Amino acid sequence: MSKFYSFNLTVCGDFPLGTDIENLEKQLKESVDSDFSLKSHMREDVVSVYLSFDHPVDYAHDDFFWNEYQPWFVERFENNLEVFKRFEFNDFTLWMNFYVVNSDDAEGDFPQCAFQVLDKDLSTRLFKHGVNAPFDVFVVNKSKAADYLKIPLSDPFFDYL
Repeated sequence: MSKFYSFNLTVCGDFPLGTDIENLEKQLKESVDSDFSLKSHMREDVVSVYLSFDHPVDYAHDDFFWNEYQPWFVERFENNLEVFKRFEFNDFTLWMNFYVVNSDDAEGDFPQCAFQVLDKDLSTRLFKHGVNAPFDVFVVNKSKAADYLKIPLSDPFFDYL
């Protein structure tokens, strides 16, 4: 069964109403070592600010997933943890989406699919800081997988089905 993945690292902090979000974003862009998008949401008593980090490659599989994609997120987190703390961001989430390519090229039931993500080293490095790690699993057909991955249906990725 072929699988591929997409992750997103989100960092959140609550700030007093009236916080200059544009100035905060400018300061963060000068301090954080990676590109990110910033969103804010005004609540009754605070402004919640979310920093979102996406890998330059949307989806990953095979050796690239294990050797480059996963470590990229852990390194972004570790390299910027002191900045996050200094700016009082204290809620960290690694969103994980798992895609399973159904062998009969039709979306629907599949018997079982096992995943390992974040080997012992990477998970220890993240979870000791209280990082949340929710995940979703999607079953997709080969055509949809090829669209997501931007590869032809003849790619060797599909040989594992």
